[in-house]
Amino acid sequence: MKALYDVHGTKRTIYACFFLQDTGLVYVIHGMLTAYQREDDREVLMYNAYSGEFVGGLSVLTGEPSAFTLRAKHNTRVAIMPSSSFYS
Repeated sequence: MKALYDVHGTKRTIYACFFLQDTGLVYVIHGMLTAYQREDDREVLMYNAYSGEFVGGLSVLTGEPSAFTLRAKHNTRVAIMPSSSFYS
């Protein structure tokens, strides 16, 4: 299994989904990600992740599913390291 994925996405590309088990650690190389969380029947913006920031560290450490849906705000490039890479 590959340990690191370099992914390019356009506006609104989804990188991680709410309660997806193996999202892993996401590093924003270029662009911006928005993190949303489900609340009743709608999604609420929780925070933005900018170039040079990591997202998903807590779910990697705890082994729990992602609590957020991550979407590209603009053309974005990220590096993704799946949770399974940390424990193999």
